Amino acid sequence: MKKLLPYLYKPTDARLLAIFRICLGLVMAWQMWCFIYLFDVAAYLNDSALNFTYYYLWFLKPLGLSSFYCLNYFLLLLAICLAAGFLYHITTPLLCIGFAYIFFLDKSYYNNHYYLMVLLLFLMSFVQANARWSIDNIIFPKTKRLFITKWQIYILRFQVVITFFFSGLAKVNSDWLNGYPLKLTIENRGVPELLQGIFSSTNAFAMFLSYSGLLFDLSIAFLLFNKSTKFVAIVLLILFNLSNHIIFEQANMGRIGVFPFLIIGALVLFLEAKEVSFLWKPAKLSKKPVLKPTFIQQKMLAGALIAYVTIQLLLPIYHYILPGNTDWTTQGRYFAWRMKQVNKEISEVNFNLPQLDYDCLGICLKNINSKQALSMGKHPEMILDFAHYMQAYAKQRGDKIDNITCTFKVAFNGRNPQLLVKPTQNLLTAKYHPLQTNTWIMPLKNNN
Repeated sequence: MKKLLPYLYKPTDARLLAIFRICLGLVMAWQMWCFIYLFDVAAYLNDSALNFTYYYLWFLKPLGLSSFYCLNYFLLLLAICLAAGFLYHITTPLLCIGFAYIFFLDKSYYNNHYYLMVLLLFLMSFVQANARWSIDNIIFPKTKRLFITKWQIYILRFQVVITFFFSGLAKVNSDWLNGYPLKLTIENRGVPELLQGIFSSTNAFAMFLSYSGLLFDLSIAFLLFNKSTKFVAIVLLILFNLSNHIIFEQANMGRIGVFPFLIIGALVLFLEAKEVSFLWKPAKLSKKPVLKPTFIQQKMLAGALIAYVTIQLLLPIYHYILPGNTDWTTQGRYFAWRMKQVNKEISEVNFNLPQLDYDCLGICLKNINSKQALSMGKHPEMILDFAHYMQAYAKQRGDKIDNITCTFKVAFNGRNPQLLVKPTQNLLTAKYHPLQTNTWIMPLKNNN
């Protein structure tokens, strides 16, 4: 600990973090604009009578439609404030809480890119990203600093690189090495027109994307931290993210939104002030004594950083101690940076309910939106939630349902359709345990 503390508290130029603050604020403003004007997230989340909440966040409920719209516009305003550095230590935590609320509201909308935004906003709430080039410097002159402590840069670097490393580690499996699920996506949509002259078949294109993505994700962190390869890594990251934007967005192979531009903006974190000295005059350390935190405060900070790093290192790998394929059972899949890993297609669904005077199943299906309905094929625990929702709906109408079974078949990464849950299991008595074996989930069969 004594050796770690001086390293964390070394001074570094505050301007690089200020640039990242501006980039993050602009990207978050763009994201909120997309939520409001492209996806209409408020209406979509209010279009369902059921929210598929996370295991430990069952208490979260959507706001009313008008309140949700107000929240989205408020978060857009906060993102602009973040970029401008206005009331930074108030607006940034509020933006983090508000965006996290939307993200955690329904698991069918889980997205690794949104998760990264939540984490970056959380970390930015504790750093001095308003030390330079902020409105706060004008209103509160004492906030202006030439230097900040290096731990503020290190923790943000860590968060960015583990996103890629664990995404690469997740790709080391037989499905990915055989080109799935990208092969299925490309077969449905075809090779992008601008690349048809290079790749003669969908299989060749899928294998290229699979292996290049695997090698890139696993190696980029090491290239970034090596002084001799850092600038090569930065160029590769820019090209990689721009090509992803073109391939996935322009070629209609799935949305990755603002993520490429978030990562490009984050590259400034990996630079040193002396490496960009041609942009500005290097700051000089003052000879005046700098007021440092006490040793106890420094130890508390180091402890908090170690705890955060430990959690972020364990979340993506704890599924290895659980039985079954994590992409099939979804146990350990959330918050693990498993990107573009799964192609699940529902082939057959048949819920078995007691005979009632009305179509309980049909009514309940109409009460959820299409994304939630399709997500049940990807997340078996959502099938339990839906069964309990049907039971609650019937109870509201004066009927009692004690048993619901389901035949639910899914094609997983090119395999033949197979049962996702036991067809004889009463879904109303089954329990989902994120850290234990769920015997009601059928094991994945490696058929073709």
